[in-house]
Amino acid sequence: KVKQYLQEHPEIKEVWIDFSCLPQGRRSASQRQFFKSCLKAANLLYLGFNILVIVDAAYCARFWTQFECFLSMRRATCSGLEPEVGNSRAHFVGDGQYEEDASLVVQDLRRRWGDCSVKKAYDMLARDDVAVTNQGDKEVQLQKLMDLEERIRHLWSEEGVDRAVEAAAADTEARPKDSADLEAEAAAAETEAQPKDSVDPEAARRAADESARKAADEAQRRERAGWEVAWSARHKRWFFQDRLSGASSWSRPPGCTAELPDGAPLHGSTRTSPGWSAPLHAPEAGAALRCPLVGSPSGTRRISSRTTSTAGV
Repeated sequence: KVKQYLQEHPEIKEVWIDFSCLPQGRRSASQRQFFKSCLKAANLLYLGFNILVIVDAAYCARFWTQFECFLSMRRATCSGLEPEVGNSRAHFVGDGQYEEDASLVVQDLRRRWGDCSVKKAYDMLARDDVAVTNQGDKEVQLQKLMDLEERIRHLWSEEGVDRAVEAAAADTEARPKDSADLEAEAAAAETEAQPKDSVDPEAARRAADESARKAADEAQRRERAGWEVAWSARHKRWFFQDRLSGASSWSRPPGCTAELPDGAPLHGSTRTSPGWSAPLHAPEAGAALRCPLVGSPSGTRRISSRTTSTAGV
């Protein structure tokens, strides 16, 4: 369903799916810390993304799907969480018994959550018959839901905006300067040192444009640098590929911290391990999803074709 929706909407460039984009199963200490921090902020994603709601028979009985559906029909304002006009961010498709016609259940979801208050949503989601795999996740998110509206009001206030600007400025000051930053500062200092009547506005504009271009090129280079794990459909094997040069290696290159998906063999096998199917970037699949690469601040990892019922698009 996700692949079909993406094929019908080529304007979509990135997709977030919780199961694929967060470390699952056995996690290292750093992965557990990353998972918990993401879990606490997950509700914000559903307040800003377009949401693809894949409705099946179990959808209306599960906590996470109902919670995400409620948030997808809200918008953040200075008054808190208000109904999204026209529910424009929530897009519904049917699956399973609702594949042919999901209109009735979609109508019920819009009626249930469209004008629902935060307090009422809390009471409904806290019921015992709303299923969740991990009860701890449910308790964390319910508490976050109660705090969310006040948090949104604060962020929209002048004080909240001022603090956000100050935090961004402090982060910029604390960030180590790269070559592009130093070049931009040198150009600015040179321009400032010139007599005011000798400054050529056109030359200053060109210098500023060139500085911005170099900064963008450097940022793009840093973003592309590093190794990633990819799947060879021909050899039925995982391999390492340098994102910058395109060089590939069957064995782990020196300094590469990229990790294979849990249980996936690197080589010496003619098939993937049980439970893993060809990743979405394989040629026959015709699509690609990306998620943060474990152990590397700049790389990405190709992921398997397993998905959850609700996706941020």
